[in-house]
Amino acid sequence: VGSNPSFTWRSIVVARSLLIAGLRWRVGNGESISVRYDNWVPRPHSFKIILPPSNLPDDARVSDLIDPEKGAWYDEMLTLNFLGMDVEAIRCIPLCPTIPSDKLVWHFSRNREISVRSAYHLCMDMASVDGHGDTSTNGQSHRQFWRGFWQLNLPTKLKIFGWKMCLGLLAVRANLRQRHIVNMDLCPGCGMEIETVGH
Repeated sequence: VGSNPSFTWRSIVVARSLLIAGLRWRVGNGESISVRYDNWVPRPHSFKIILPPSNLPDDARVSDLIDPEKGAWYDEMLTLNFLGMDVEAIRCIPLCPTIPSDKLVWHFSRNREISVRSAYHLCMDMASVDGHGDTSTNGQSHRQFWRGFWQLNLPTKLKIFGWKMCLGLLAVRANLRQRHIVNMDLCPGCGMEIETVGH
């Protein structure tokens, strides 16, 4: 991002891990997708096969598992190379007879496009799971609060503003200095106090 990146680029870098967690491939012809290394199995939160097949080469593509003439999975190849759980998950992936190109999609929304709301819910889910895979009580209360917040009868812009304010994402000087975007955190209006959300 360079030595003096913009606020937008800094935000993108910070959010990259969240994007990686929510993006997966929608299988078309399978030519762009690595069987072993890419996220393509619609099974949160890894989207990967559980046990990589030892009989397939490292550079195997998902297209190797598809019969292009029938527009269907090679059932015998799946059974011979994958665990039962993986086979069932792969079989549930619909294939289009026209075999379109593969596409990266956002898993956590119905239209498969990322939104602030779906990204936030994924972020909270990731933050509320401890090392044992158990959801903390604090995480549950956070989710309940934000679920109620998003259901408030308010304009969307106002809800997004409130969400940004609570998470410290507003571009006030205190937040910008913490992200090393500006050098001074004094309020440009009064020049006396630190510019925070409360100020």
